Amino acid sequence: MNNIHNYSLEALNVPSEDWLGAFYRPTDTLCIRVFADKKGSDYFGQKITCVLEEFPDKIESLMTHNQHGRGIFNVVNQGGHDDASITRITAHYVEMDDVSLEKQPKSKIKGENLDVELTYHTENSDSTTDPC
Repeated sequence: MNNIHNYSLEALNVPSEDWLGAFYRPTDTLCIRVFADKKGSDYFGQKITCVLEEFPDKIESLMTHNQHGRGIFNVVNQGGHDDASITRITAHYVEMDDVSLEKQPKSKIKGENLDVELTYHTENSDSTTDPC
């Protein structure tokens, strides 16, 4: 059975560069995409590239995008903005909102030869409906 810890939905005040630092080295290239999240926007998006140690210089610009209702996403895997540029797999996501946490064995994920080092739970992670 999974070792499920109690967790809180209380927001943590973790600076974005600290969060990103858990996945990237200071000299790793960080790729960020900015998208219009609202229909009818004339904003076509932007691709931003910098090394992690330069990320603090980008925060003010990203906050402006956020204030305009734009979505800001980092490209999780290392190397670039497109599949052909990927040089390192930083993260592999598995979403199982329709299965309870107790029935999400890590063995299913490890069966793909991927070690689970971080599990991130969202509000939907506590699904009580289980088709299994």
